[in-house]
Amino acid sequence: MNPLFHQFNRILTTAESLTFAIEKIDDAKLRIIVNPKLKDAPTGSLSDDDASLRAALALPLIVNASADELDTEFPACLAAYTHQREQLADALSTLDTLKDATKQAQNAAEARKQNTKSNKDVATDKTPDANANNGNEGDGKADKPTPPKAQSSVLSGETHDDLF
Repeated sequence: MNPLFHQFNRILTTAESLTFAIEKIDDAKLRIIVNPKLKDAPTGSLSDDDASLRAALALPLIVNASADELDTEFPACLAAYTHQREQLADALSTLDTLKDATKQAQNAAEARKQNTKSNKDVATDKTPDANANNGNEGDGKADKPTPPKAQSSVLSGETHDDLF
């Protein structure tokens, strides 16, 4: 048998609370309501799957029974409810993990795509244009590099005494 407050502890996740209410229906029956209050939903719109899982996690446990039945059967009922909420919370966590992984994969693919495009642009810019001939259009002459002009220190009157 699981103690009552251990079950309550397992029902809740961080930042959640629950309301535990007992109502008297008539002289023979009581109504027990365990109503979890979920933490705030993440910002932004929720997907249908997220919304469905959160709605299921928010469902209360409502038990109508006699005091004797509650004494004997409520702990097992609460344990089953706790187990179902744990499975739903795990499913929601798995869904969030998959969404994060998908978003990371999409971002990585987009970055690779941008990187590939940038590399192609750079390669295109460095490739000489086969039709360009630096203004010598139609003369049939190949472009020859112009050698730098030589400067003679003898002609300019400069001396280089510091070289020896």
